[in-house]
Amino acid sequence: MKRATMLYASPFWPLKSGISNYSSCLLQVLKKYYDISLLVDGYTVEDPMLAGFPKIKYRKGAEYRRFDIILYNIGNQPDYHGYMLEAMKKNPGFIILHDFSLYYLVVGVAQHEDRVFEMIYQEAGIDGVQLVKDSLKSNKNEDLLQHKNLADKLPLNYTTLSTAKGIFVHSEFSKKRIQQIGVNTNIWKMNHLTTFVPSKRNYDEDIRIKRQAQANWGIPEDAFLLVAAGFIAPSKQNSLTCQAVGQYNAKHSQKIYYLMVGEGSDADLYLSQYCIKTGFVSNEFYELAIARADMIFNLRYPTNGETSGTLIQAMQLGKPCVTTAIGWFDELPDNTVIKVAPTVTKEELVAILENQDKEYLRTLGQRAEEYAEKECNPEYIAEYMVSCLQPKA
Repeated sequence: MKRATMLYASPFWPLKSGISNYSSCLLQVLKKYYDISLLVDGYTVEDPMLAGFPKIKYRKGAEYRRFDIILYNIGNQPDYHGYMLEAMKKNPGFIILHDFSLYYLVVGVAQHEDRVFEMIYQEAGIDGVQLVKDSLKSNKNEDLLQHKNLADKLPLNYTTLSTAKGIFVHSEFSKKRIQQIGVNTNIWKMNHLTTFVPSKRNYDEDIRIKRQAQANWGIPEDAFLLVAAGFIAPSKQNSLTCQAVGQYNAKHSQKIYYLMVGEGSDADLYLSQYCIKTGFVSNEFYELAIARADMIFNLRYPTNGETSGTLIQAMQLGKPCVTTAIGWFDELPDNTVIKVAPTVTKEELVAILENQDKEYLRTLGQRAEEYAEKECNPEYIAEYMVSCLQPKA
C-alpha cells in the first residue's frame, strides 16, 4: 500500500527557535507513517537529524497540492513563519498552532509589506485600528512589534486559522479561544512533546556538570542554582526574579545564583555576580544549564496562548519547576509544578526560595518527570496526530 505524502513547514536549525527543536523531534516519529518533505524558506537546513528528508525551497505562488497532507507549524516569529501566511492561501493544510495570538507574526509581515492598517482592519475591524492608534499615541515607537500591550488584545489570527483543514493546539486555553472567535474546523488538543532523551546521571557526571558550570559561568559547585531558559522579556518576569534573588541573598549567607539562558535585555539592570545572563547558547550548553539547575523558574504573564518546550524538558529531567497559573501553564497537574499567581510579588518568590526542603523538591521533580515521560511522549503524540489526519469515511 502506497504511503501518504506530507509536506512539513516549520523553521529548522540553524534558525534559533524552540519550534526548530520541536519539529526535529516530531519528524523522527512522523516519518514512520508518511513520506515527508520539508518546506524551507531560503536557507540550508543544518540539523543532522533531518539529513534524510527531501527539502523543497519555498517559492511564492507555488502549488503543493500533490502532497496528501500539508502541515504548517505556526509561531510568532515573522522572519521564520511569515512565508507560511502566503503559502496557506494557495495551499490550505493543517496547522500546529504554537501561540494562540499571532500578533507578532501578522504585524511583522504587515510592516514588511507596508500595509499594517489594512491587515489590522481585515482581522480586527475599526476597533482594532483604534487600539493601534491609541497605543501609538502613548508609545511613539512606530515599530508595532514593540507594542507588547497589544499582543493579547489583538490576536490577529482569524484569517489564518479559518483557512485550516484542522488545527492542533497544546492547551484547552487555546482550543476554547479559537472556538470563541468562530473558527469552523476541527480543533484537536495534544500535549507538547519531550524533545530529548535524558541520560541517567551518576555521581561522577554530577561533579563534571557542576565543574563545567563553574568554569563557564562562575557558579560554585555547592551553590543553589535557579535557571530560566528562553528569551528574556517582560512577560517572563526575569527582572522580578532577579529582585527576589537579591532580597534573598541580602538576608542569607548561603547565596542563590540565577542563570538566565537566552538573549534579551529586559533584566540587564539587575545583572550581578549572582544574576547572570548567558546570551544565546548552543544546545550543548543549554542542556548543561538545565542539568545543573536545582530549580527552574518559568514565569509567564501575560500569555499569548503559548506553551514552553523548555519547561517540558526541565520536567523530563526531574527538575522542580515554578511557573505561573495562567493559560497552558495552569493546565499542568498541580502536583508536578509550583504555581504562582500572575500577580506574584517579589516577597512571594522569596518565600519559595526560602522553602528549599530537599525531600519536597525531590518528590516534585519525580512527579514532573513521570508526567513528562507519560503524557508528552513523542510516539504517543504522533499516533494521536495520525489518527486525526486520517481521511474520514
